[in-house]
Amino acid sequence: MRKLVLPAVLVLLAAAPPLPAGAGGGPPRGARELGEFKVTYYWMEIETDHPGPADTPLLDAGGREIARVPKRFADRLAIEGTGKLRDGRVVNYAGRDKQDGTIRYSIVRDPKAPYGYGVKSIPLVPFRSIAVDRSVVEIGAKLYIAEADGLPLPGAAAGVHHDGLFEAHDVGGGIQGRHIDIFIGTAAERKKLDLKKPKVKVWLVPKP
Repeated sequence: MRKLVLPAVLVLLAAAPPLPAGAGGGPPRGARELGEFKVTYYWMEIETDHPGPADTPLLDAGGREIARVPKRFADRLAIEGTGKLRDGRVVNYAGRDKQDGTIRYSIVRDPKAPYGYGVKSIPLVPFRSIAVDRSVVEIGAKLYIAEADGLPLPGAAAGVHHDGLFEAHDVGGGIQGRHIDIFIGTAAERKKLDLKKPKVKVWLVPKP
């Protein structure tokens, strides 16, 4: 069984940092089991998936209007943190205003980050990036998830499978304790990479 032969739909994996040799087919050598973690999924929200009047403003850090969008899209964007506007621009969560607490966004202009950023301006990579609680897993850590190892990659040709390796690129308000949130690109991929368990076994992969 071949591991991570890149189909076009997952070409972003090619830009991900290199992973330890020998990964796939079980935990990499030297990996330390962290135990069971709750698993959920998140994605880049798409404005065109949410019809309705464009009556809700999205503001940048300076309070300037980026766009007006349907309220349902704005609500979902506040949860997911990254989204694609009707005109093709990608926006990313940029914090909250110190005065009124409203969410502010930035426009992602980097062609190397078509799905937006996690923390520290790390580009999100579908099926590789995960959000974590930094008090449990540090940003940049490489993790192995046994239940993902061998799963067919969405959109991939026959025989192309995930190697079970992920990287901690993001955080989230609802990600607390032993909880990981897997970035899957778009909501359409939700059922295509489903670990089918509410909890999964996670290993910490040693740094090179």
